[in-house]
Amino acid sequence: MKRVLILSIVVALVAASSPVAAADASANNRHLIYIYPHSGGFSLKYDGANESTNVACEPNRSILPIGAPNYQAIVSTLITAFAGSYLVDVVFDDTTRGSCEMTINRVLVKKQ
Repeated sequence: MKRVLILSIVVALVAASSPVAAADASANNRHLIYIYPHSGGFSLKYDGANESTNVACEPNRSILPIGAPNYQAIVSTLITAFAGSYLVDVVFDDTTRGSCEMTINRVLVKKQ
């Protein structure tokens, strides 16, 4: 029992200090319409445009490539948000901002 408590505390501390938990809240909260796993990672589509970008393709779509920092934590967070119909606020890698394949590097999940 003592080990379970210690493990729970360690997991909570790691989760609280991760970039997933560090994302800032903004007015960019969206619901996920779909999560599409594929050989390159996950593609995501939202019910509205991501940020105010000049993306001519699909401004409501983004990807999370395999090998991205915190990939597993972000994927599990997004799947949980999708299953619970929570709002998500995504933060994108600056090197891909404005492209048709904006890459996620942090997420914030919020209740409505």
